[in-house]
Amino acid sequence: MSLSNLRARLNYDGGFTSNERIKMQKYRSFRAALKNDYQTRIIKTPKQAAWPALINSNNIKSDYDKKYISVDFDSELEQGDVFEILDDHTHWMIYLPVLTETAYLRAEIVRCDHTLNIDGTEYWIYLQGPTETDLRWFIKSGTNYNELNLSGTIYIKKTKQTKEYFERFTHIKIDGHMWEVQVTDSLTLPGIIELEIQEYYDNTPAELPQIKRQPQEQIIYGDTEVKQDTIVGYEINPLYYDPKAEWSIEGNDRVKIAETFDDNRMCKVKVYDGAVRNFFVKYGEQSIEVWIDIREPYIKGPQNVGPYDSNTYWIKKPAGDDEFSIQFSIDSPLAKVVPIDNLSCEVKVLSGRKGKFVLYGVTSDGKEYNLPIQISSF
Repeated sequence: MSLSNLRARLNYDGGFTSNERIKMQKYRSFRAALKNDYQTRIIKTPKQAAWPALINSNNIKSDYDKKYISVDFDSELEQGDVFEILDDHTHWMIYLPVLTETAYLRAEIVRCDHTLNIDGTEYWIYLQGPTETDLRWFIKSGTNYNELNLSGTIYIKKTKQTKEYFERFTHIKIDGHMWEVQVTDSLTLPGIIELEIQEYYDNTPAELPQIKRQPQEQIIYGDTEVKQDTIVGYEINPLYYDPKAEWSIEGNDRVKIAETFDDNRMCKVKVYDGAVRNFFVKYGEQSIEVWIDIREPYIKGPQNVGPYDSNTYWIKKPAGDDEFSIQFSIDSPLAKVVPIDNLSCEVKVLSGRKGKFVLYGVTSDGKEYNLPIQISSF
């Protein structure tokens, strides 16, 4: 056998080392199993690609269902990703990859039966709970009452959006019930945020949007000028209420209906950051035109800064008011204010990591202004 033939055979078998050849044999066995095993399923990945995979049983309990997946590395599935099994439309999260398996991706997966809407994006989540077995009762003025103490656990994919959204005491609604986030853990499992949640009091009136009331002749009540990255409320005039009518947005893809209330009489509208064009809030055939206020902030200065930057911020003095002044402040350890004069200051960033803070200003006539500032990474 010539050296060129030997080289070609070794390359076909996986490489020049025994580990590479064993890995290739393992991969070929996996590919053969995909063709012949009755546990082969077709899955859809977050990138909308279809792949064959082996789904093997592992452990099932009343509050969780865990299995094993074996799939090609080319599927680009990562820890925290949620995929769909196409034949039964169930959703599963890549939970714990087996790092010692290098021929293909083998990982423990957990079933996701609930979704959570975060700023207009729908996330499939794993929810375990409630798991409490005791209930504390109290007596006050002869009245018995108990304290809500049901708790649970959530796994959700870690993205920039979810990491910035979840903090302690954040309130979330799952399947129509309110929960409060008690603990967030984004370090233990790469690609996954683990949340410990506790049952919270449902308060439907508190969830209703604040709506600017207009004259009775108005058909749709609500603001006609809004700002970017806000949530605003709208309500149909009772004289025009139609149980079959639906709320919708027309004219701007960066504006969405977030939620409806009171048998579709009210709605919340989410205006995303970057929305510029005017839009129409529609209720059936009725509509109201809304404009987005994109005027520059009253406080002047850069809104995107770098770590350890130093920048000047100022405010324009009104004509004819020689006594006008402003007091700047920051309620964050990420930066500090150094006054320059009655109308300007220097803001020094004290952090080497990305983040955000707000520069506040109170003028001599009692008006308050603020400027959100984003710290970019190196």
